[in-house]
Amino acid sequence: MSSESQMLMQAIKELDGHVKEMSEDVDSIRGDIDSMRGDIDSMRGDIDSMRSDMDTMRGDIDSMRSDMDTMRSDIDSMRGDIDSMRGDIDSMRSDMDTMREEIDSMHGDIDSIHKELGQVKLEQKKTNQRIDDLRDRLTDQIDLLREDTWTTRSEVQKIKRKAKV
Repeated sequence: MSSESQMLMQAIKELDGHVKEMSEDVDSIRGDIDSMRGDIDSMRGDIDSMRSDMDTMRGDIDSMRSDMDTMRSDIDSMRGDIDSMRGDIDSMRSDMDTMREEIDSMHGDIDSIHKELGQVKLEQKKTNQRIDDLRDRLTDQIDLLREDTWTTRSEVQKIKRKAKV
């Protein structure tokens, strides 16, 4: 064998080694991608859970509003009874004060729930951004890997053609 043939054979062996390394890298990246997909699916499950929690909170808010409407109606009824039961005015005033405190407390609860909903929406937005960023990074890595693989294949083909000559 001539020294050129030996050099070409050596270069082909080296390229085959690089191709094998890149193939291993591709397998590793595929594993990373599968792992990230699992993470994304988990995040999606968390988001769905948050959405379900928000729906539950909305139902609770509607229920509280209905309770407040009922309490308001009760207060109006009590006011009518105050006029007819002057002897119980002090007792009814105390009851009304208690109910007002409960209504104020419910307003505080509603405000708290609104704040929590805002936080959940912010967390959801951040999570969606993270998912988008991961998807973009994965796409970029795959594109780079494809370019490297294509370049390596082209170089191997050139060397094989030279080896045949």
